[in-house]
Amino acid sequence: MPTKTMEVMRLPDQGNKMVLDSVLTTHERVVQISGLSATFAEIFLEILQSNLPEGVRLSVREHTEEDFKGRFKARPELEELLAKLN
Repeated sequence: MPTKTMEVMRLPDQGNKMVLDSVLTTHERVVQISGLSATFAEIFLEILQSNLPEGVRLSVREHTEEDFKGRFKARPELEELLAKLN
């Protein structure tokens, strides 16, 4: 997935103007698993959760078409060419 950046602003002790405190960069990885039986799914998830490093979050959900399309960067020039062809 594309890298996302978020700016963290803070309000200083004196004044009312927000200042930039830090910039957080997040990375997301997608792993698709198929054919996992219910017996092994519980064990697999328990092992993953117990071995996650500090600051890493695990999310388990069903993969959708929107998830698939979100992996690709928008290419306006390619979309223009496709529109001309159609």
